[in-house]
Amino acid sequence: MKGTLVVFRSDLSDIVHSRGFILICAITGAVSIAAVVVAPMALRDWLATGVPWEEARPMIENFVGLAASYVPLLIIFVFTATWATDPLAKEKARGTLESLLATPLTAKSVWMGKTLSIFLPAYIIGAVVTLAVILSMNLGAITPATGQFVFLPPQGFTSFVFLPLFLFALVSLGVMLSLITNPVIGQTVVILVGVILLQVIGQVSARVLWLLASWDYALYALAGAALLGAIVFYLSRSLNKEKIVLSSKGKWA
Repeated sequence: MKGTLVVFRSDLSDIVHSRGFILICAITGAVSIAAVVVAPMALRDWLATGVPWEEARPMIENFVGLAASYVPLLIIFVFTATWATDPLAKEKARGTLESLLATPLTAKSVWMGKTLSIFLPAYIIGAVVTLAVILSMNLGAITPATGQFVFLPPQGFTSFVFLPLFLFALVSLGVMLSLITNPVIGQTVVILVGVILLQVIGQVSARVLWLLASWDYALYALAGAALLGAIVFYLSRSLNKEKIVLSSKGKWA
């Protein structure tokens, strides 16, 4: 645990003080402001047509569910794609990672510390942006037009607990693969799973309007997190310093 915190603090400091972090925060802020402005406007225009609440409710809940799912997913994917590849590749090329492993730190401490340093900032930023978008949709359009505040408990658990658990497992898998193979492989796996997940959520929401507001969807996210977590745990049993060092020399484990 102590070793994990050492790596976490060091990597988190590097991330927060990097130009990439400032750039991502600036882009995220600009996109978030646009979403906070545009989403309520679109909902206001639609609700202004006089759609009855019972007819509008499934669609509104679906919109809120999409925002609650897409926002944290996209932000965490951007963070993972940025810091789970190029920085690790440079650490391997410069011998920094090999020097780190020469200390009493274990391979798992290095892995988990790097995973947390990538995931936690993304989770916090994703949670803040998600709340901002959902509040803007409700206070700027839904509540004035219908008198309702739409953000159901299943959506809250999915957005802030179950999907983040899935994403934490995915980030840890990407970092592990980046440590023991070419970092591009870790990035590719994360992006591939991310694109598939975004496509599935989009397709499902277009066909089953009630699903993103249901406990069924929340439990699917939890089951996915448990399954991916089990896979990562199983693979992590073979993680060791030797494999990381060999991968730094171009010999994939």
